[in-house]
Amino acid sequence: MNSKSLRRSNRISFLGHAAIWVLALGVGILPLAAQEAEKPASPPAPAPGIYLHITGSLGLDYMSCPGINDLVTPLKGGGLGLNLSAGLRLGFRNIVQLEYRLDSSYLHDFLEPANDANIEMTNKTPTTLLVKFNPLFANGDPKTAWFLVFGVGRNAKYVDKNDDGWKKGDMTVYGLEYDKITRSLELGVSVEYRTVTYGQLEMPAYPAAVPPYKSSFIVAAVHFGIGLGF
Repeated sequence: MNSKSLRRSNRISFLGHAAIWVLALGVGILPLAAQEAEKPASPPAPAPGIYLHITGSLGLDYMSCPGINDLVTPLKGGGLGLNLSAGLRLGFRNIVQLEYRLDSSYLHDFLEPANDANIEMTNKTPTTLLVKFNPLFANGDPKTAWFLVFGVGRNAKYVDKNDDGWKKGDMTVYGLEYDKITRSLELGVSVEYRTVTYGQLEMPAYPAAVPPYKSSFIVAAVHFGIGLGF
């Protein structure tokens, strides 16, 4: 097996292990939360009022980019990848949240099956602003939320290690998120659909190509937060 085939095999193995971890963490949130709530010796965590949390997430995503793939044929980009994010959330009870987030998505390399060519590519969105609203806030547990998610991202890019690629992307986010929230802690799972329209292409191999080009993502993630509230 040559080195490029080995890298591809390692990539598939890594994604498989990442999928197992994401699913295990996501499935484990509800029973763990229920077990903690049933412990009589521990006083219940206070319901959230106003809170500010530092957050992070780990997830899997699937990238679709047919227009980009048509340009770079026979290479093919997109597919399954690893998604990471970090940010800040300002919330009021289990009713509404505002979030500022930085997103990165890895392993969406350009591949050519015929000769096993590989160009490492990364998706980056340095500025994403999200608004979340729980329409079920009046019913049920005040520390539980089912958020409807809407957001916009700016300056998204899909680039190689030399920072060549598709840039100046505008992103739109739609999603659903389940959270368990206290004043100082937060844990949840989410599913999002994201679309990106790139306004600039900087790649020496394709100087005559004219943007815009588009991509879309489906993202499933486990996220957590820690901070202060009252």
